[in-house]
Amino acid sequence: MTDRDDCNAVRLVPVCPQSELGLVDALRELSQSAFSDFGSYRETIDHWLTSDHAVTLCAVEDTQPVGFITYVYRRLRDQVYGEIIALAVASSARRRGIGQRLFEQAVTALKSGAAAVGATCIELNVSHKNASAQRLFFKHGFSLVGSSGRYPNGDRANRMTLHLDSESLPPAASQ
Repeated sequence: MTDRDDCNAVRLVPVCPQSELGLVDALRELSQSAFSDFGSYRETIDHWLTSDHAVTLCAVEDTQPVGFITYVYRRLRDQVYGEIIALAVASSARRRGIGQRLFEQAVTALKSGAAAVGATCIELNVSHKNASAQRLFFKHGFSLVGSSGRYPNGDRANRMTLHLDSESLPPAASQ
């Protein structure tokens, strides 16, 4: 079985505040493991996973969550933008395309809804030390726009943006 076949055996399921407690608890554990180097995210993760405004997709292999992505639309003054606020893959499931699949699904969803909400870009933060994630984001057209501050542990957070124009949106959204 190839890595891509292995990735295709993983289901993506939406997580919502009403999701079974076991799934939400497993994602809390996964996020603690994935983000522990950056400081405590317990309250933040709880907010993301139980928010009515954020969308969380979970990658499930058999019955075990192996990754997730959370994204949302935000408004800052007069600008609306999509934001990917978390992407995590269990260390045992890395290098199998799961993170890329989650990321592509989120970007597609954010692009699809962009015209309806007036979003002009998709943004995300990534640790300046996370070269593999940055490669994935660059590969999908994101550009580095600067630093967005620091994580709780002091590491610099790089801000990356994908500008949306009529050519980057799905045909139905750009008309």
